[in-house]
Amino acid sequence: MTASIKKSIFGLTNQEVIKIVVAFLGWRVGLFLLGALAGHLILYDPSFPYADAILPRYNLPQWLFSWANFDGVHYLTIAEKGYIGTGLIQAFFPFFPFVILRTLFILSGGEMNTLLVGLLVSNIAALASFLLWFAFLKSEYGVRRAWVGLTLLLIFPTSFFFGALYTESLFFFTIIAAFYTARRQQWALAAGLTIIATATRVVGIFLLPALLVELWLQWRNTHPKSATKQLRFSQLRSFADSCWREILLILLGGVGLLAYTAYLANTFGDPLYFLHVQSEFGAGRQESIVLYPQVAWRSLRILLTVPPQSWGYYTYFLEFLTGIGGAIALFFSLWRVRLSYVLFALGAFLMPTVTGTFSSMPRYILVCFPLYLLLMSYLESRPRLFWVVNGVFVISLAINTVLFVQGYWLS
Repeated sequence: MTASIKKSIFGLTNQEVIKIVVAFLGWRVGLFLLGALAGHLILYDPSFPYADAILPRYNLPQWLFSWANFDGVHYLTIAEKGYIGTGLIQAFFPFFPFVILRTLFILSGGEMNTLLVGLLVSNIAALASFLLWFAFLKSEYGVRRAWVGLTLLLIFPTSFFFGALYTESLFFFTIIAAFYTARRQQWALAAGLTIIATATRVVGIFLLPALLVELWLQWRNTHPKSATKQLRFSQLRSFADSCWREILLILLGGVGLLAYTAYLANTFGDPLYFLHVQSEFGAGRQESIVLYPQVAWRSLRILLTVPPQSWGYYTYFLEFLTGIGGAIALFFSLWRVRLSYVLFALGAFLMPTVTGTFSSMPRYILVCFPLYLLLMSYLESRPRLFWVVNGVFVISLAINTVLFVQGYWLS
């Protein structure tokens, strides 16, 4: 067997791994170059707290430290100082800054630049995500669609967040890995990955019902006599009797969230403190639950009142587009994509909207991977439209990267 067809990472061939690594490097270098050129295009005007007090002290050029803009500042603070003494940062879950801190001490005993280590963690997780994403697509849809799906992920208009000091790359890796292992009936590993996901982002909790549905779908396939089109109690009892160990393992995945709520209860006297501080971030967020139609109406009203020539209008437009377009796409994916995948994405998509705003939706939608699957299946047989979408995505990605690096709020 030649080296070109030997299996390597995630069951990929060496040739596939090399191509994906080259694609990652091209993506990463291209975004860095855009960031370096951004200062020649628009003024650096950071619109987030601690921009002047924290980021410059890392003694890095602005185009580089700006990859820790906005939420990145909070993750740096948690990694270096913990949750005590700084307001609002309790909204950010602990696993990502914990990984930054551990990597920092493994590499240098705590002497290296924390921001650089954070970017290293994010980008290693991004590369691992791209490799695993391709392997996941290849195993489910074949090689041809896998390349289409990888391309869509790389050039998605907000994919630059995978390379920023954010949780996106680590979280994306854990959710795809959880489904990847679940599809191979490696339930203990899927549970461990779910624990990491629920300790990284609150929407990781939607892996629990999604994996339970995945287990159900697999059980139905292997028990055709017990499974019927009409759901019955006896059917559920038979499922529970057959799969109680796997069910317990999946439910164990909520430990990540439970551990953080226990810490918040012990330290701040409020197990849901991460939720209760959301309204203090502004952007129209509130603690009481707001229904999706109300959020959509609010977003539309903002578009009708904000001057179209302002940068703010561009952000509101992106939020409205992803908030409405994402919902429509997820609705149609119910008939085109595996139910367990869609169930997770629906939870991850809708949960942020209950705070009353589409703010940050262009970023949150990155992990709603059934959207890529739906788009992939539609574009794979339409090459002309595929290249049109590619062009729109690449232009949008370039604009969004420049704005983010220069401190303009996008998501």
